[in-house]
Amino acid sequence: MTRNTQRSKNALSCPSCRATVHLDSTGWHCGACRVSHSKIAGVNLMMSDPRGFLQSVEAELAATMRLCAARMEYLPALANEAGLMPTGISRLRDQTRAACRQVAMLQDLLGSSLKVAETESFSQVVPSWSLEALAPWLIRDWGPARELEEIEARLAMACATHLRDPASCRIAFPGCGAGGLAARLAAPFGEAYAFDTSLPILAILARLLRQGSLDLCLAPPLTEAGRLAMRGADASQLEILAMDATRTAFANGALDCVVTAFLLDLIPDPHLLVAEVNRMLAPGGIWINYGPTGPRGALWHFSGVETVELAKRHGFSILESEPHRSTLFNFGAADPAGAWSSHVCNLLVAKKTSEISRAAAATPAGETTERDIPAHFPGALIERRQHPGENESILFVHERVPGRPVRFSIGPGFAAALASVDGQTPVAVLAARLVQSGLARDQKDAVAAYGRLIDSELLRLKTAGDGDVSLLK
Repeated sequence: MTRNTQRSKNALSCPSCRATVHLDSTGWHCGACRVSHSKIAGVNLMMSDPRGFLQSVEAELAATMRLCAARMEYLPALANEAGLMPTGISRLRDQTRAACRQVAMLQDLLGSSLKVAETESFSQVVPSWSLEALAPWLIRDWGPARELEEIEARLAMACATHLRDPASCRIAFPGCGAGGLAARLAAPFGEAYAFDTSLPILAILARLLRQGSLDLCLAPPLTEAGRLAMRGADASQLEILAMDATRTAFANGALDCVVTAFLLDLIPDPHLLVAEVNRMLAPGGIWINYGPTGPRGALWHFSGVETVELAKRHGFSILESEPHRSTLFNFGAADPAGAWSSHVCNLLVAKKTSEISRAAAATPAGETTERDIPAHFPGALIERRQHPGENESILFVHERVPGRPVRFSIGPGFAAALASVDGQTPVAVLAARLVQSGLARDQKDAVAAYGRLIDSELLRLKTAGDGDVSLLK
């Protein structure tokens, strides 16, 4: 950190014991629990168990890849049950293939990160890093795309509107990725932190900021010339950290502003992320969130209302909340019906007004951990699109007139797990019926197509005989 070094030391704490850490040329050190966080490739490693964390995420990605493969297998059956047109089937197939490619790239990056964490030797793993895998993140975060410029301008305006004196503020960018957005927004701030869990990307970001530019030699399909020149930004005050966004090394109330962009839908438990944002922020601190509201969400699908209620639930008052839509038209599309592509995001600006109420909960292992107190609010009704259990089944529910029996069928693949509302689990009624009839293995098999309506209590389930389920308004 080049500005106010003493204040920087007090901003960060040990992720294990929360004691103040000591900074030197090699990294961060905690005198209380004698844990050291060494720099790797110019990046400060701020995790208590980096290897264990990366291994858990690696296992999660492997499960997601198996899920994508299963989805490709049952896609024809899904299309037949849902009555999809050929264009819709093609879109689903393309989306699934794109998801497979993205997961494969993440696995490549994570594999390198895991090697770094195991060997703590940057030089030993650099040759294994794939620039083909790194390039999409660099292009996304540093490319001259008009849409990215508009997003940057909107976020910069939100910062300028709600932070009176940025030069005296600390700002953090969780899940920064390749860091282009963080680097450009950090300029007015006295202290700025960008962090992620992908060490290869962070190492490239550190090099890009130190040298001001980066010349990559890429595979021919990525660029016609086979080379791509990246220009950095003047962000000398941007500190790059490697740590988990849901358990950071910041002291309580250390930050004045937190900006999360395209992150909330990627976190397995978004409640943990928002709770951590609340903890990091000082009273009156500002949280700015920007992310998708449509089905493109990787793990979760948030509507604008759900994001607002999620913030309120975690001790924030809402200053701004507005949707932003970008529509692209493919003039070369063979089918005009498939030429349009809309992407809707929501900009949320919230102010920390209270701490979060917490309660102790026992884990299956008997350990006591802090959990948020459950509450009934729209944000708890989010339908999880992906990240199901392995070898689960998908349930197709075909809506008829409310109050009349509906037909349901089970196909191979996966099912989304749905949350309960105020202790009531309407899905359990159907799940128990399916277990009794032998159509499902256990209670983990859940409703996919109409889960959102069931959880929001717009539909209620009632068994009405063998194989029948009634929907009651």
